Amino acid sequence: YEQYVDDVYVNVSASDSPSSSFAGVAPYGSSVQCVMPIANGNQNAWTRGGTDKGANYLQVNEIPPDDDTTTISSSTVGAEDRYQFPPVATPKIGAVAVNICGKGSGTICAVAVWYGNEESINEIDGVDFDMGEDYAIYQEVIEVDPRTNSEWTPSGFAQDQFGVKVTG
Repeated sequence: YEQYVDDVYVNVSASDSPSSSFAGVAPYGSSVQCVMPIANGNQNAWTRGGTDKGANYLQVNEIPPDDDTTTISSSTVGAEDRYQFPPVATPKIGAVAVNICGKGSGTICAVAVWYGNEESINEIDGVDFDMGEDYAIYQEVIEVDPRTNSEWTPSGFAQDQFGVKVTG
């Protein structure tokens, strides 16, 4: 099994109603910010493909996705690629949606990683997505900050890393 990912990006909802913000029913007064990776995170176990831009995050940060021009790929179960994202300019975050544009013949999931202290690395894995033979967008909505189990804050979001993991 080989999975290919062309884009990883995060949508940040500035609303009191997390789920509806990503369902095309943004509540009055809300907005959605799309942020692209700005640096590699602590795990970069996937292989760069297509035109090699020299860093994994540069393979997955274009708008719109460029399909096979720049990709990352892996067939190793448990392999992760994580990214750092820029700060968001909103006082309130209703939810974070990790979006993965990918194709392949196995399963992947979105990951969110945060650090409790120097010895404590915490991770949540999203639901498994069965990849198809054509590029598609796979989305994992994380309604609360896993660090605090309460609503997201801009400072909490800025400390986290998001990415993709091979699960099968």
